[in-house]
Amino acid sequence: MSQERYGLRKNDESGEYHIYRQVKKLDNKCYYKEEISICKTIDFSESTEIHTACLNEEQARIQYAEMGRKICANCIQDLYKNT
Repeated sequence: MSQERYGLRKNDESGEYHIYRQVKKLDNKCYYKEEISICKTIDFSESTEIHTACLNEEQARIQYAEMGRKICANCIQDLYKNT
């Protein structure tokens, strides 16, 4: 598993959740690594509601699996590609 962190944000238009890469800094806070979802389709500005933040890969997989179809299938696929 990678040291990367993940956050989940809700797309304003579709209501679907997308996964964004995050990085944990020395101040122990997480910041978004990129301003686009890991599936490369939703820009940060197109999403607002933060559902989860700063999850490691294992935590993200478990929590996102429990949420099911609310999450972008392409984001889930990309999350599993990172192994």
